[in-house]
Amino acid sequence: GFEWIDENDYTANVITYVRKGSSKDAPLIIVCNFSDKEHRGYEMGVPTRGEYEEVFNSNDERFGGYGSLNNGVVKSEPISCHGRKNRIKIDIPTLSVIFLKKVK
Repeated sequence: GFEWIDENDYTANVITYVRKGSSKDAPLIIVCNFSDKEHRGYEMGVPTRGEYEEVFNSNDERFGGYGSLNNGVVKSEPISCHGRKNRIKIDIPTLSVIFLKKVK
C-alpha cells in the first residue's frame, strides 16, 4: 500500500508519499516533481527519524537526465513537517522522480 506525505503541494507541482511493501521490506519515500523548476532544500516529513539514502533518481545521467542527484545520506531533523515529527531536506530536479530508503 501507500500513505500520502503531501499530495497537495500544487504550488511546487510535487507529490510525496510512502510506498509500503511487506512487513519485512523497508518502506520507500517517493517524490515526484511535475514542474520544470528544480526545488533545492525541499522539506518533507518522514515516517521515522534516521538516515535516508537516494536509491533511484530519474535525473541520473544513466536515464538521460543532467545528473542532479542527492549523493550520500540525508539525516532527518526533529522538526515537525506534514504532520510528522521529523523532516528531511532534499534537492528535487526538474521533471523527476526520486526514491529514498531509510538506511539507519
